[in-house]
Amino acid sequence: MNSEKAHSKKTASLPILLLLIALLGSGPLQAQKPPAATDDLLLATMEKELHRGQAELAKQDPAPYFTSYNVTDGESLVILGAQGGILSSSRARHRAADVSMRIGAPALDNTHDQERSSGLTSGQLPQRDDPDAIARVLWRLTYEQYRKARQAYTNVKTKTAVRAKDEDDSPDFSQEKPSTYLEKTPSPAFPEQKAWEELARRYSAHFRRYPQVEESVVFLTAVRSHSYLVSTEGTKIVTADAIFRIMIQAETRADDGMQLMRVETFQFSDPAKFPSDAEVEAIVRKMATDLSALRTAPLAEPYSGPALLSGRAVAVFFMKCSAIASKDSASAAATKARLLPRRSTKKSCPSSSVSPTIPRCTRSRARNCRAFIATTTMAFPPRASRWSRTAS
Repeated sequence: MNSEKAHSKKTASLPILLLLIALLGSGPLQAQKPPAATDDLLLATMEKELHRGQAELAKQDPAPYFTSYNVTDGESLVILGAQGGILSSSRARHRAADVSMRIGAPALDNTHDQERSSGLTSGQLPQRDDPDAIARVLWRLTYEQYRKARQAYTNVKTKTAVRAKDEDDSPDFSQEKPSTYLEKTPSPAFPEQKAWEELARRYSAHFRRYPQVEESVVFLTAVRSHSYLVSTEGTKIVTADAIFRIMIQAETRADDGMQLMRVETFQFSDPAKFPSDAEVEAIVRKMATDLSALRTAPLAEPYSGPALLSGRAVAVFFMKCSAIASKDSASAAATKARLLPRRSTKKSCPSSSVSPTIPRCTRSRARNCRAFIATTTMAFPPRASRWSRTAS
């Protein structure tokens, strides 16, 4: 009798358990958030090892006057779907460290002139939250960076002693007050892989209704990362970032063989802004309609003349122009340094004020670059009308 009651209780509780599981896994972006203890452990380990390593290296000659650790801890999810199926699905975790070190003095240190690369050493950290393992790898990277910086500083002193005084006498490193910023905003939940695979199947299946679309693919990517920075100056900064992206790509071919493509992208950092199925379906329908129109668009006569660029075209054109000017400037500087080894060329601007994605352009080259932009002409292919009809 007791066994029957126990069995009935287990049977009655089973639907409740299944209901709880369904509720917990119902949303496409619901996932377990990493515990806050992970941030505290990693930051505490970095600070402890930084000060211990600095104390050890202070016994060396020469000793570093500045050291910093910058650790990026993140994870990513990439899913590729087509025609209602999954082509690939991968989830990865990464934890990397950058160790920066300066030997000498802010006015002249190991990163001077051509030795700039000696100021940084990078490597992978253990993904498991093991303080001893993390500290051991940080010390290995720190000592490796010290040996590289020490050799570079020796080279800098030798070159400085035998070469003429630089025209640019600005210091190699600036001295700033320490900063402290610990981001308290909770990170958004990372998407569940199975849930996003289902989204990729559902989104990519919409293209089955449009036979004129020869190839189509849906990319779903999610990236979440935490950045930790500590330095011997007392700086301590913790930031978090998350990006979710859906990219839909469709292709077809005109009767003369020209390939035609349309791409639409959703990007957001807040899971609440995730597009609905109706929005995605409307985008797919518009892409298919545009491709059908492009296939039958009339041919346009070739055009060569001035053009007004707007939106992304301006940024792309400026980047290419800057890259060309920067390459010419670097080549000229290398030739001058080879012919006149005792003279140093003045830098157009400090590297800290230059965006890492835009190459530098000297003042004279910048004038040429502006002149090039002002006098450029654009030549469009004969099929340009197919793109102009959908440019809006």
